[in-house]
Amino acid sequence: MMPGSFVVRGSGESMLPTTGEATLFVVTPTKWEDLEVDDHVIYKDPNGRMIAHRLVQLDGDHWIVKGDNNSEIDPWVMTRDNYVGVIAGNFFPPESNEDQ
Repeated sequence: MMPGSFVVRGSGESMLPTTGEATLFVVTPTKWEDLEVDDHVIYKDPNGRMIAHRLVQLDGDHWIVKGDNNSEIDPWVMTRDNYVGVIAGNFFPPESNEDQ
């Protein structure tokens, strides 16, 4: 992994069918200036909870973001202050074989 990268487990259905419950995201720090429409990113909502959504549009000094499975854009915007990183990859953990 790239220095500064980390893995975080997703939850929820807002990014279906792209990703789903328990997806593991590899998050890589990327310069704000290198972000582009359609990038999958992690940012923090006002409560500090990490959100994994797609960049829709740059609007002045902030990005409008939206989950692929959501009909509306997010009620919050992504700014330099709440931006965490770009999702560089994702994978699903193997199913547990405990019951076999």
